[in-house]
Amino acid sequence: YMLAEVLKPYLNSPPKDLEVWFTLLLAAYELLYQGHADYAVVNSAVSLLEPLKKHSARGLVNAVLRKIAREKKQLVELLHSDNMLY
Repeated sequence: YMLAEVLKPYLNSPPKDLEVWFTLLLAAYELLYQGHADYAVVNSAVSLLEPLKKHSARGLVNAVLRKIAREKKQLVELLHSDNMLY
C-alpha cells in the first residue's frame, strides 16, 4: 500500500512542490512505520520546511500530519491488513 494513497484523503491534490510532497511522505512513513513520537515527527517535518523557505506550506504539513497522527491506529491496521499491497 503506497503512502501516497494514505495521504490522498487528507489533501485536495498532491502538493505541486516536490519538497513539500516528499516531506509529507517521509513524515507519514515515520508516523505509520517507525513508531516515532507523533509530536516529534510533526515538529520535525514543519521544521524541515524552514531552510527550504516553504513557509506557506507549514500549515498544510502540520494539519495533514496531525490528522494522520490522530487516525494512526486505523491507518496502521489498514496498512497491515491482508488485502493491502505494500
